[in-house]
Order: sequence, then structure tokens, then C-alpha cells
Amino acid sequence: MTVLLLTLMAYPLTGEVAHEWLGVAMFVTVVAHNLLNRKWYAAVFKGKYSLLRVVGTVVNVLLIAAMLGTAVSGFLMNNHVLPLSIPGTIAAARTLHLAGSYWCFVLISLHLGLHWGLVMAMARKIAKQPSGKWKIPLRIVTSTIAAYGLWEFICRGFLTYMLMQTHFAFFDFSEPAPLFYLNHMAIMGLFAAVAYYLAKLSQNKQKKKGGVGK
Repeated sequence: MTVLLLTLMAYPLTGEVAHEWLGVAMFVTVVAHNLLNRKWYAAVFKGKYSLLRVVGTVVNVLLIAAMLGTAVSGFLMNNHVLPLSIPGTIAAARTLHLAGSYWCFVLISLHLGLHWGLVMAMARKIAKQPSGKWKIPLRIVTSTIAAYGLWEFICRGFLTYMLMQTHFAFFDFSEPAPLFYLNHMAIMGLFAAVAYYLAKLSQNKQKKKGGVGK
């Protein structure tokens, strides 16, 4: 989904037909992802809610809403793969699709960050290396990526799209494709890092409370 999302953001580089096929592939992938994680839906109203679980649930619910809005608006604008356009809805669909796309990008990045601890644990297990050895270098790299991602987030006007202040996407056609992807990966890294470290901070506080209770 992450690779598909990055490619979908590069609409001017892929063209309309490829963008529509990629959108259908994204929709299928999202449905499959939700089916594989259907136990999450069954557990929503069960158990206690820590701060981390509340944040994770809110991110997931918002992501589902953004995905649905982006998918529906995308199908309404579809001209090649599944032409389902309805007269008089194109302008509204375009605005919703643009805002939904940027919301999806940010929310997927947060979702990825909230689960990044599992990825790191698997990586340490495979590499069989102590985590402390790489802690400082990784934090320096992460901080650099996050700082650059924040710069790109601001310069590219993500908030104006997310808040529906801009109804058309503006692209720099002189920007090389590799740089476009790297810049968007940096923005993704920003939100993933924020979510990851907030999750880690919450878990550490929870452990301290548990220790005090004992």
C-alpha cells in the first residue's frame, strides 16, 4: 500500500490511465488488508483503552473515512477503467479526491509509524544485533529525514489541500521523478517518526506506572 500510495501521488508522472489502474489496485489492496485484519473490528468495543490505543483507533477510523472518500470520488472521475462518472459531480469529486488523497498520505504515514516498533523488533531479530549499538546513528538519520520532511510538507502546501483551500494540485514538472519520490518519502518519514516516538513515549509511561503499581 505504501508503494502504491507514493506512485498514486505522482499522477503527472504516471498519466491518467496508469493512475486509474493504480487506484483500483490500491482499492483492492486496502480491502484485502482490512479483511486480513478483520479481528481489529471485532475488538474495537472490547477491553480497556490506553492513550495509545485511543490514538491508534482514531487514526484508523479517520484513515478508513479518507480511503472511502478518496475511492468513491476517484470512481466518480474514472474515465478509462471503470467509467462511473455522474453528470454534475465532477467538481465536487475532484475536490474531495484531492483532499482525501493528502489525508490518506498523512494518516497512512501515522499508521505506519504506530506499528513501526514491530518492524524494528523483526529487523533486530533477523540481524541479531543489539539495538543500543545503532540507537544514536538511527536517531540522527531519523531527525534529519523528519526535519527535511517538515520542510517539504510546508513547501508543497499539504495543509492547503487537506483543508480544501486549493482545488487543483500544483506540480513542478521540472522536478526529476526520483527526487519527487524521495521528497514524499521524507514527508512520510516525518509523520511515521512522530507516531513512532509518541507510541514509544506512551509505552514507557505505561511501563513506569505498572512498575510503581507493583
